[in-house]
Amino acid sequence: MNPVASPARTLQQVCARRLQWVRHLRLLMWLVGLGAAYRTSFAQEPADARFSTVVTASRTAQRQSEAATPIDVITRVDIERSGARDLAEVLALHPAVQLERSFAGAGVYVQGLEPQHVLILIDGQRMIGRTNGVIDLSRIPVERIEQVEVSRGASSVLYGSDALGGVINIITRSAKRKLEGSAQVQYGGLNALDLRGSGGLRFGVGGLVLTAGWHRRDAYQLDPQSASTSGGAFDEQQVSGKLDLRPTAAFRVGTALSYLRRRMDGVDSTASGAVLDRTNLTETIDASITPELRLGRFTLKGVVQYSHFRDQYLLDQRRGTQLDSYQQTREHLLRGDLQLDVRLPLGQLLTAGGELLYERLYTPRLATGEGDRLRGAVFVQDQWQVAKAVGLSLVPALRFDVDSQFGTNWAPKLALRFAPLPALTARFGYGAGFRAPQFKELLLLFENAGAGYLVSGNTSLRPETSHSFNLGIESAPVPWLQLSGNLFRNNLRNLIQPLLTDPGSSAGPQRFSYGNIAEAYTQGVELSAKLRHSDKFGLELGYTLTDAWDVQQQRALEGRPRHRGSISLSLRHPDSGIDFQTRLAVVGPRPYYSDEEGDGVSERVDAAAYVLWDARLELAFSRQLAGFVGGQNLLDAGDVRFLPIAPRSLFVGLSVRGERQ
Repeated sequence: MNPVASPARTLQQVCARRLQWVRHLRLLMWLVGLGAAYRTSFAQEPADARFSTVVTASRTAQRQSEAATPIDVITRVDIERSGARDLAEVLALHPAVQLERSFAGAGVYVQGLEPQHVLILIDGQRMIGRTNGVIDLSRIPVERIEQVEVSRGASSVLYGSDALGGVINIITRSAKRKLEGSAQVQYGGLNALDLRGSGGLRFGVGGLVLTAGWHRRDAYQLDPQSASTSGGAFDEQQVSGKLDLRPTAAFRVGTALSYLRRRMDGVDSTASGAVLDRTNLTETIDASITPELRLGRFTLKGVVQYSHFRDQYLLDQRRGTQLDSYQQTREHLLRGDLQLDVRLPLGQLLTAGGELLYERLYTPRLATGEGDRLRGAVFVQDQWQVAKAVGLSLVPALRFDVDSQFGTNWAPKLALRFAPLPALTARFGYGAGFRAPQFKELLLLFENAGAGYLVSGNTSLRPETSHSFNLGIESAPVPWLQLSGNLFRNNLRNLIQPLLTDPGSSAGPQRFSYGNIAEAYTQGVELSAKLRHSDKFGLELGYTLTDAWDVQQQRALEGRPRHRGSISLSLRHPDSGIDFQTRLAVVGPRPYYSDEEGDGVSERVDAAAYVLWDARLELAFSRQLAGFVGGQNLLDAGDVRFLPIAPRSLFVGLSVRGERQ
């Protein structure tokens, strides 16, 4: 029998609908009166992001506020509010990093150090598949990401090679509730389609989370007079699963498996007028198992990781075959890690461990067609709480690496944290970093007969090294305001650069190799201010001054802007279901060097300053359903030569989610 609503119940429904419209009108009044109301309401600010759990600074979970090194945290809420589709878009407007796009993909600079000097991790495990030293961050879709941690300063003492400038650690999603799920569809400019979904399940002894996504976009041309595309089309699919089991209170084990397939298509043209269709198909498989055993003050953690990266690169010349080519690159990584944490009296946490890593690369550009290397390392770190009353902590650490290709390397670290007041924290850090020579720098043998040059590797290369210094202060004078400043300097030695070994002649090509010849430094200041009123209002301001200098050639390093600024504003009105966020990044001129006059001498060319502006507006129809609209690169920044980013685009979408406690 169908129930019949009573007149009183019908009247309640009508009043509820009218009340919803009244709430929308109240939103406008709330925005107008926000400036007058914030003085009293800000005092109710709850615990902030400083108390997020992070693992990058010590390889062991701790509060962000207690870390001895500066760490920026981007939460799942931040990611969803931004409307980003991949990690590159998440970081594009973040003040702690500088994103640069090139033929190698979207790479990230930290404190003025290049992408090859920044280590990219997923759940503490290194990613493979670098192109020209760059891990393409657009390969990491957001449906997998729970949190992003950006650790600034040399971190090789804990993570080994490639961590000269810092570490970006992506924490993947875990099941938090008995049953949960979400799905989203988004469509925008350049026929960009974004479909993503995730599901989580918690049961007696563990939890399982599954994610899947399909993402595509058309190519674009910033120069309509050229046949070349400025940005290629892409079509990618990803699936991942993560299982955590805790059969006893003392033992847990996690397993994870992911697969990503990404196809990119574009058009290139040569100076002679040849037009080439380019297809790049990459596939990545990652698998890991992470057991953990806790016995009183002792915690023993292990990692076994396997990663496989396959890249197929095809060039097809239109109306010809002379420049046709096909290359296949396969990269394998097998890694084992063992770490022991011991909680000693007087607030000490002693961490010691070892790592064994095996890499194998197959590519036609190596002299033998393949190469392999074996790395081993041991490390120890002591987090010592010297004086709890004033928040004084001392963190000395040391790492020793052995590499079958270049030999040995030492990496020390010393960090100090001082918090004499609850609202004031000072940090000092020194760390040594290194980057092992890449396979191509060691073993490359490549000849371009058309251009008349040959490049060969150098097996005598030493690792690049750095000495990094950071001095920072954080203050929260009132609950709704956080201020921070950080001074940094990175001294780099033995930088690997190409060398002309034979100028060539009519009988032979020019010959190039690699050598440890360059020195450089980066230094500057990072400033930020955050104003928050619970989750209803947030304003973040950031500014970075970077002085990056090539000591060998006595000139500014390429691609680094001296000035960068950012603004992020978020407004939320829970009663009406409206959530708005906008982000703005201002990037100053960047120096580059090119032979503009054709006389064999490079002249400095400054790329123009630019502004990136994104915005997203969401309206929640219910707790389970929401719609949103937004735009990216709203000021249509970009140019063919120095900033080949996608033009202005608008998007619209729908998201649905549900959960059971």
